[in-house]
Amino acid sequence: VYYDVTVVVIALVDLGLVAKAEHPTDGRQVVVSLTAAGVAEVDETRRRRDTRNAFLADLVMGIIR
Repeated sequence: VYYDVTVVVIALVDLGLVAKAEHPTDGRQVVVSLTAAGVAEVDETRRRRDTRNAFLADLVMGIIR
């Protein structure tokens, strides 16, 4: 599936996860940065991933033993 980066960035801005700013020296570019909500979402996603990975590791170790 192909996604246009501009469309993805606009969606993330609309969700409040990133902010756009003008590039300081190149008007053709924009600078995209995480908002506080974006940082919180990344942190929560990583926490869920780590929890899932720990569960799967425990499951695999139980099967191997």
